[in-house]
Parts: sequence; C-alpha cells; structure tokens
Amino acid sequence: MKITNIGHPSYRVSDRDKALHFYCDCLGLKKKFTISYAEILKYADPPENDPWRKTMEELKDEIWITYLEVAPHQYIELFHPEGATEHFNWPLSQFDHIGYLHLALEVEDIHAAYEELRQMPEVKIINEPNMGIEHAWQFWIEDPDGNSIELMQYEKDAWQLTGHEETR
Repeated sequence: MKITNIGHPSYRVSDRDKALHFYCDCLGLKKKFTISYAEILKYADPPENDPWRKTMEELKDEIWITYLEVAPHQYIELFHPEGATEHFNWPLSQFDHIGYLHLALEVEDIHAAYEELRQMPEVKIINEPNMGIEHAWQFWIEDPDGNSIELMQYEKDAWQLTGHEETR
C-alpha cells in the first residue's frame, strides 16, 4: 500500500461563520467546495421510515461539510454544527462532539490498500471501499486507540480536484 498524501484532517466546528473567517480570512485557505444536507440526502436516498431522513429534509438548505484547500491534494474538512450529524447513518461514532473527527490519507490504489489491510488482524476495518458523494473512493479503519482513519483515492472528477458547482 502506498500512501501518497495526507488528504485532510476533519473537524466538527461550533460556528460555521467564525470557522470560515478563521481558516479563510486569517489563514488564507481557499474554500474548495461544500456539501449540503440536500445533496447527502439525495446521495444516500434513505427509506421514508429512516429516522434521520426527516432531519436531513428539514436541513436541506444548510451546508453539512466545507472543504478548504491548503495545497493541491491537501484539505481541511469542516463539518458544520447545524442539525444533528449523529442522525446520519454513519459507520463511525465520533460525530457527536466539537473538534477533531478523523484523519484522511490519500492512497495510490484503494482496492490494493483494502486487500493489504484485510490480511492484518491487528487492523480494525470499518467498511469496504465505496464511492463517496464527492467522487472519491473511501473506506474506514481505526487505529489501536479507536481513532478513525479514512483511506481515500480521488477519481479524475473528484470534487477535491475539480471543485463543485453547488459551492456557496
């Protein structure tokens, strides 16, 4: 397995406007793209009786995630406080607090990385590789202390590389 980059650290922030002011205006980072609750709802398309569907529908006009570009292929991912992210049917449990959530590592070949890590009993794999809403392959593991690590591989049309027309 070849790790090619730190893709992003991810944080849940308490105030979107203050966080964007700090990272963009003070530190000079560029807002690359956003993902709204409406987009994630459309992408996931949960059944009508799914408990978080109503929450996502109520929040459809709100931004769920903002990607900030530090340098090419390097980002900071900010989850916004609006709504209850914990209602999202996520394979991880760390989305219920403000602060650090996970680290994403970019790999050269997501499927090879998955197969290699599957052979290591000391590595806790959370899920199989899947295509994310932003056109990047991803799967999740945990380190020995339970810290979440996202392994990802960008496709040529990944929003991290191209931006996204829905960015506000």
